[in-house]
This record gives sequence, C-alpha cells and structure tokens, in this order.
Amino acid sequence: MNLSDKSVREEALNPGESFIVQAPAGSGKTTLLTGRFIRLLEHVTEPEEVLAVTFTNKATREMKHRILKALDPNSDYVFPQQSLNLTIERVRRRSQNLNWNLLHQPERLQIMTIDALCAKLVRHMPWSSRFGSMPGVAQNARDLYSRAARNTVQLTDCSDMEVRSAVKLMLNHVDNNSQKLSELIENMLQKRDQWLRIIAIQSDEHADQTRAVLEKGWKRIVESLLRELRDLFPAEYEEELVYLADFAAVRVPNENSPIKACEGLRQLPGHTKDDLKIWAGIADILLTQTGNWRTRLDRRVGFFPGHKDEKSRVKILKENLEIIPDFRENLAAVRTLPNSEYSDDEWK
Repeated sequence: MNLSDKSVREEALNPGESFIVQAPAGSGKTTLLTGRFIRLLEHVTEPEEVLAVTFTNKATREMKHRILKALDPNSDYVFPQQSLNLTIERVRRRSQNLNWNLLHQPERLQIMTIDALCAKLVRHMPWSSRFGSMPGVAQNARDLYSRAARNTVQLTDCSDMEVRSAVKLMLNHVDNNSQKLSELIENMLQKRDQWLRIIAIQSDEHADQTRAVLEKGWKRIVESLLRELRDLFPAEYEEELVYLADFAAVRVPNENSPIKACEGLRQLPGHTKDDLKIWAGIADILLTQTGNWRTRLDRRVGFFPGHKDEKSRVKILKENLEIIPDFRENLAAVRTLPNSEYSDDEWK
C-alpha cells in the first residue's frame, strides 16, 4: 500500500512522544493506534503496563483482534507500515521469553472503554472509600446531578469554613434562593465538559491567568446573547426605541433604576459589556419583573400621568415587538447575565 502520509504515520508510532491524530473515518486511525500499542509492548516487562482507552466495545474488540492476529506466528497479517513487521517479530520473541502467553490469555491486553476503565479503578478502591457495593454506570445521570447539587447547597452547615463561605456567597448571588442555586449547579454539572478545562488552582501564581480565562468566557456568553438580541430588533423601530428609552431615563425618579443607563442614548445599544446595562434598562421599560410585556406605564419607569403621547408610543412599539419570535425571551434574559468582569472584591 502506497501511503502519501507514510512519514507522519511512522512518526506517530514513536513511543517517546505524544500525538493527537485527526483524520476522517476509514483513514486508518485504528490501524495506527494498534501499531502504536504493539510498538509499546516492545518496551515493557508485562503487557498490562500498556493501556489503550476507546469509546466503544466494538473498537475494543477490533483492536484486540488485530493485535492478536499480528502476534500469531501462523497469521499472514501484514501492517501497512513495514517497520512494524520487524517490531512484531521482536514482540513475539519477547512474549515467548517472558511467558506472556497472549494468544491464550488475551485479557492481559489492557484495551477497554472509558466506562470499563473507571469501573476497574473503582473495584480497586480501598474499603475506606465507603463505596459499598460495586456502583454501576448511569446512562442518564440527571438524578445524580440533582442529588449532588442539593448536597452542595446544604454545605452551608459544613464544618469547613472555606466551603461554607463559598456556598453562602453563591446563595447571595441568587437572593438566598436555595432551589434556584440547586438548579443552576445541576445544569452546570450536565455541561461540565465545557468548563472543567478552565478550572485551575487559585494560587498566587495562577490567579490572574484563571481570572482572565473566566472573564473571557463570561464575555463571550454576554456578547453572544446581546448580538442575537440586537439582530432581532427591527431597524425601522430603532429611532423610536432610542427616543423613548432616553425619555424615560431622564424622568425616572429612582437614581438607582437600571433605566438610568439609557440617559443620553443616541443609537441602539450594541453587544459589548458596556451595552449590557443599557439593554437591562430597556428591559425594565418594556417588561415586568417576571419577564412579561409591561401593560401599565407609571412614574416608576419614567412615565407620569401627563405623558399620554409617549405612553401611546411605547404601546405601539411593544405591539410591533410582540410578534418577533424570541425577542421578549432574549430581552428578559439580559437581566440574568453577569458583569463579564469581576470586581476585586468579587474575585476575592
């Protein structure tokens, strides 16, 4: 077989280096992994020292079959890479000299799925782990996530002061709503593949780097939703919204109202972190605290009894926005978005 990437495949067999192999289906990834496994057998005393982890039982069976076929002296199996055929001869002699007896004891080849590897590790856990009977693999772990989330929220009574303070801090962010915090943790656990890689030890050495990574993630989430919100907003209503938002911001009596962020507005807000407060102010004008369309405008949102014309204009604007799919939901979601940058006090 004439392989155009022969040199690259040969390089990937080097047991002294690590590689990531990316290739389409049918390109020979399993053959390459099998060859690397055999190459590693040449450098160990016991075959159990080499471990290959796959996703499916089918792949496990396929790899074992190929390796055993290659090590069988009566087989005519030939690898595409000629250098491996010399390695196979040396592994055969090594197997015979060390009495591996792999053809009759194929279970010595440590090729298994991720689930099987985890189960094996659990079986070797000491009694002090208090696992009791052998745990199984859950196909749907939602109940486990829910239980873990509830247990986490209950750590407000934990003897560890640092853990107790951390849980109380999270509760403060959700207005002490333990049910909401439990749901957030449960959803987070279901998506742990998306955030586990950015978790780092909070030491002086890595704190700044970790903060930058987390803030970058928050920024991406915030900007993504705001960009979608802005794209949903019809261009023909931009001028009207800008005028009404500024009108309300100038007159709203509460200086701490989110609507105040709209004061001096001259164009539709964008999707940066600086635009988040403005969108939140717009949300307060058009939506109730529960996220539904506001049916009554009063002085609390900057519209006094004498502002009948402006109230009418808000009503017409709202009716035009009501028919836009997902706009209300996205606008309401703005209120749940965090600031994409931590203050020094929040980071501590």
